[in-house]
Amino acid sequence: MSDHAESLALTSNQMKYKCNPKHRNGKPESDKTMWLVNEHQEETYFWDSVEENYVCDKNCYWWVDVTIGTNEKKIIGQTDTNYAYIAKFKSDRNNEWHGYPVTGERTPHDVPHTTILNEWKNLNFFSKKEVTNLRRGRGYVKSCS
Repeated sequence: MSDHAESLALTSNQMKYKCNPKHRNGKPESDKTMWLVNEHQEETYFWDSVEENYVCDKNCYWWVDVTIGTNEKKIIGQTDTNYAYIAKFKSDRNNEWHGYPVTGERTPHDVPHTTILNEWKNLNFFSKKEVTNLRRGRGYVKSCS
C-alpha cells in the first residue's frame, strides 16, 4: 500500500481493502465483470474514490479513471460482451472493502448515484447524454468484439 493509501486508511476508521479473486480469476459473464487492471491499480482506485468522497447513500464508493485534458475513460474491466469503465466498491460488516468493474447496465444496482453522476458530468468526465444513458440503465459500454 502506498504512503498515501496508508494515510487514508488510518483516517478512514481503519478501512481495509481486499481484492476479491471472484472478479479476477474467472471468465467474464453477463452478470460478473473481471478486472483488467492489476491489483495495485484496483486498490488505488478505491483509495482515490474515498479521497474524492464519491460515496452514495448505500455506502458504496464509485470511480472512473479519466485522463485529464482529453476526458478519455480508461477500460478497467469487462463482462462477457462489453468493456467496463466504472468501478463500484462495497464493504462487509468488518469494514473490509472490495470492488468490481461495472457497465452501468444493471440498474439500479450498478449505476452511480445521481449526485456522483452530476459531479462527473460537471467535471466533463461524462456528457449529459452519457449520464442520461447511465441513469436509464443503458450503461456506458463499448463492445469487446
